[in-house]
Parts: sequence; C-alpha cells; structure tokens
Amino acid sequence: MKKIKILFVIPSLNIAGAEKVCLNICDNLNFDEFEVHLISVSKITPLWDTVKNKDKIKFYTLNETSNIGFPWFSVIAFYKLSKLARKIKPNIVHSHLWGVKCIYLFSFLGIKLKPVYIATIHNSEFIYTSKKLSSRLFKSIENFNYKFFNFHLVSISHTVDKMIRKRLYYKTLTFIENGIDTDLFIPSIKSNESTELDKYKNNFPVLIHIGRASEIKRQIDIINAVSILRKDYPNIKLLLLGRDNKMLFGDLVRSLDLVNNIDFIPPNNEVYNYLQKADIGVFPSLFEGLSLAFAEMMSCALPLVITDIPSLTEMTNYNEAAEIVPVKSPRAIADKIKYLIDNPEVSKLKGKKAREFAVSKYSIHVMVRKYSDLYKSLFKV
Repeated sequence: MKKIKILFVIPSLNIAGAEKVCLNICDNLNFDEFEVHLISVSKITPLWDTVKNKDKIKFYTLNETSNIGFPWFSVIAFYKLSKLARKIKPNIVHSHLWGVKCIYLFSFLGIKLKPVYIATIHNSEFIYTSKKLSSRLFKSIENFNYKFFNFHLVSISHTVDKMIRKRLYYKTLTFIENGIDTDLFIPSIKSNESTELDKYKNNFPVLIHIGRASEIKRQIDIINAVSILRKDYPNIKLLLLGRDNKMLFGDLVRSLDLVNNIDFIPPNNEVYNYLQKADIGVFPSLFEGLSLAFAEMMSCALPLVITDIPSLTEMTNYNEAAEIVPVKSPRAIADKIKYLIDNPEVSKLKGKKAREFAVSKYSIHVMVRKYSDLYKSLFKV
C-alpha cells in the first residue's frame, strides 16, 4: 500500500503545549501507513530530543530565530521552505501555530501536485479577539491564507470551535482534542529512590502551576493566594514551571517575603517528576484553548483549582473534577485550596475523576487515531 506523505510545519519546537501536540502526532502515527516529514522554521528545537522515532521522521529546520514572523519576513527561510516543499511533494501539509507566519505558506505554490492543507488552531483568544491594529492585520493574513489554500481547520475544544466560526468565519472544521501520554502522566507512585526533588518532602501543601509568564495565565493570582495561605501553612510551596516566571514575578515574590515558599523552575522535560511531588494543581487563566499542561495535571489525578472559563470547565465537566473560582480572585483560590486540604476525600474523588477524563478524552492514542482517520478521509491513496 502506498504511504500518505505528510509534512508537518511549525514555527519552533520550543517546550510548550502545541509543539508537544505536533510531535506527539508525528511520533505515534503508523509509519506503515504514513511517511512523516517535519519542518521547524526556528532553530530552537529542544523538544526534538524527546522524540522516540527519530529514525522514522524526516526532520528539517530552517534555522531562523524564534521571533521570525510577519512582518519580519525572511527571504532565506522562504527559499528553504519552498525548496523543501518541492522536494518532499507532500500529500498533506499540516500546520500548527502558524498564525502570523502564514505568509510562508506561499512557498507551497511551486508544488505541481497540490496537497491537502490542514491547520490545528490551538488558541481561542490573543490575536483573534485583540483590537490592536497589528493583531487585526495578522488575523486577516491568516484568514486569507486559510481560504486561499482551502484549508481544513481542526479545533481542539468547543471554545476554540466557537472562536473559529465567529472570528475566522470558517466552517470546514473537525473537532479533535489535544492528547498527552496518559501512560507516562500517571497518579503518584511511591518510590524509595532518592532524588533531587526529595527536598519538597518537608513542604505542605505543594502547589503547582505550569505555563509561561503571562497576564493571561495569571500566575500573580496564585502568588497572592500563597501569601494568604502562608499564615495557616508556613511550609507551603508553590512550583512555578515555565518561561520567564522568575523574570516577571521575582520582585513581587521578594516584596511579599515568599522567597522560601515559591520556586521558579525553567521549562524542562521533567514535568512529570514535579507533578508527582505536588498536592494540588492551580490554573487561574483568563483564556485557554486546550491546555496540555492542564491535561497532564488531570492525568496525574491532582485535585485542581481552576477559573470559571469555558475551556477549563469543559475539560473537567465543570466542577466534577475541579474546584472553580472567578477570574482574578486570589482570595477565592486560597479558600478553595484550604477546602481541598481540609476535605481529603473530596480531593481524592476530584483527582480520580480528572484522571478518568484525561484517559478517555485527552490521551495520545485517542488523538492520533482521530488524526489518522482525518488524513485518510481527506486524501485517498
């Protein structure tokens, strides 16, 4: 049987959710059915080291910086992408996080046999709802390219689905939730082995949040909640994993005298080990598409405190697998954390439900099966 040739295109392989999704698809497809090619525009590719099937995936980088994108257009990157596209002659082009870099899609015009184009939309806000002139321009370019190339769009949550229909005026959609490795992200298993993270044994409760520093992620609300909780729990510890958290919130943590209560941890491939040390996961975002980091917390059966936003409540079936607070409410976050601590049976039940939802809806196996079916339905060998 002839293989379907798929070319995945993504701006970078930095450590982040959408990038992990792209690699999870590449790494878990049936290589007897699909020939997989992957192009990263940027030379920043730390996630490539996590790939299991490097020998079966043809990987290329255009060696640009992480900031490359419209209107900072690189002629060199465009030329390299055009050359690779003509060489590979893909049956399907699948892009992730293409957004403002959509201008590079015109490099595919030189292909004689026109491929099927698919884009997975990971965000529900940002440039799509911003009134800034630059954001409106970026959205217009993205929308034009999707329609010009007759893209088939994939939405990762009902929230994103509504945004695509409303903001991009697009109707050719497939609904596929992002997936994580639920066989790796599992509830805590006690081990006698000594590790560097044993230093958290004397802390309680240990809270965890995973995400880049951002006003949208609202790490500031968790920090202020820790300041409130420290009166009752002097040994409370917050693990903040993600890009630029220390740079953005370091001064605030020092001013609140929380240096011993909050650890800033840069992006890494050891997230699972930190999740195993945590007692409660906190996610106070203003907006989300479908957060992979949050799905990983769910898969580890952590009791969760989340904001009342559609994407998060959708994932947890509202309050069935989480405690819910209003946005921008540090006091409410502190109260819910205390409630979970004071009611261990509730915490255990919420965590169990979170794990069940993660396995049934947000696993790699479910996601890859749905994408495989989509590829076959859109391209007949």
